[in-house]
Amino acid sequence: LDDIFSQHDLSPEQFLEPANAPGSLENNSKLFSLLNEFLSTQPRQIRIPLLQLSLLSEFDEEFYSALYLDKEGKYGEMLDFKDFVNHLKMSNLFLIDLDVKGKWYRFHHLFQDLLKGMIPDYFTANEQKDLQLSFANTCMQKSRHEQAIEHYLMAGNTDAAVAVFASIRKGIFSNSVWPELERIFAYFSKELIAKYSILGLTEAWLYIYKGNIPRMISLIDSLAIMIKKDICEEQERIHYLGELEALKAYSRYNFNIDMEACQAHSKKALDMLGDSNSYATGLAWVFYGGSLQALGKSEVAKELLYAELEVSDDIQVQSHLYLILCYIYWIDGDLRDLRNTASHLIRFGLSHQVHEARANGYYFSGIAYYHMNQGAKSKMPWRNSINCGLILLWSTSSLGR
Repeated sequence: LDDIFSQHDLSPEQFLEPANAPGSLENNSKLFSLLNEFLSTQPRQIRIPLLQLSLLSEFDEEFYSALYLDKEGKYGEMLDFKDFVNHLKMSNLFLIDLDVKGKWYRFHHLFQDLLKGMIPDYFTANEQKDLQLSFANTCMQKSRHEQAIEHYLMAGNTDAAVAVFASIRKGIFSNSVWPELERIFAYFSKELIAKYSILGLTEAWLYIYKGNIPRMISLIDSLAIMIKKDICEEQERIHYLGELEALKAYSRYNFNIDMEACQAHSKKALDMLGDSNSYATGLAWVFYGGSLQALGKSEVAKELLYAELEVSDDIQVQSHLYLILCYIYWIDGDLRDLRNTASHLIRFGLSHQVHEARANGYYFSGIAYYHMNQGAKSKMPWRNSINCGLILLWSTSSLGR
C-alpha cells in the first residue's frame, strides 16, 4: 500500500484524513480506485479475509478460523492467523490492536468503511449472506449475543435474530439494564417490531422507561391483535398476554385511575406471567398491592404480599414486594412499619447488590424518619389518596427515572 501511496503522492494519513469521513466516502472515486488498485495486487489469501473481516467491528483468531479452517483443522491455501496479522502490520494496513495480548483487532473505521463498500464487487449476494451467518454463529459460540443479532439480521435470518433477543431479554429485564436493552432493540426495524410480539412488547416497556406513557398506551390494542396472530407456542402466548395485562394495569393505575380495573389486570398478569419476566411480575405485584390499598383493603394486600415473599426466590420480584409494602405503610401512615420495612429493603439491596432496591429503601426511610421526627402519631391525612401512587412510581421506580 505504501508503494501505491507514493505513486499517487499520498501518505497513509492523507488517505484517511477527516475530510474523507463517511458521507464523502461513497462519492470519493479516487479512494475506491486506490483501494481497488491495491487489492488487485494482493494474493487471494490476503484480499479475501481483508474484505470479509471488514464486516466485523472487531475480530480474533476464532472468527478467522471459522471462515478458513478445513475439516482437518488446516488453513489450506490461506495464511495462518498470526501470519495474516503480521502481513497487515508490515503492509501498514490500518490494523489496530485492541488488547495487550494481541488477541483482538479491528480496522481503522474509515478504512473499514472503504473495504465494506467494495464487498459487492467481489462477492455475490448469497456469498455475503453465508458470510454473515458464519459470523453470527461464531458470535453465538462466543456468547456475543448483540453482535449475533446484528449479523443474523444482515443475513436476513430474522427468526434467528429474534430468538437470540428472546434468550437474553429476561436477563436484561431482571437487571433493569435499560440502556443496553434500548441499544440492542435499535437493531430491529419497524416492520419487524410490528411482526413479532416480543419486540412489540419490548417497545412498550421502553416507552415507559423513556417516560412516554401515552405512546405506550396507544400500543395496547395493536399488541393484543399481534399476540393473537403470533405463530408461537401457547405457553409463550400466555406469557405475552401476561405482559400485556401488566401494561394495562400500569395504565389503569396511573392514568385512568380505575383501581378495580387495575386490580383485575394485575391479577391476570400474575396468573399468566410465571417466571417469564420477573420485572413485569414485580410491577404486577406493585399494581396489585397498590390497587388493593386504594380500595381500602390494605390488610388483605399485606397478607398477600408477605405470603408471596415467603415463597418467591426471584430477587427482582422480592424487591418490588418490599417496595409496595413500603408504599402501603406510607400511605396508611404506619410510620414504624414503614421505617422497619424500608430498612429491610436497604439491607436487601446491599446484600443482593440491587441498587434500585437500596435507592427505594433510602427514599422511604427518609420519609419515615422525617414524619416521625415531627411527632406524627396519627394516620397521614392522605390515607386513601390514589394519586400518591404517581409519586411512588415516578420517584422510586427505575421506569420513572
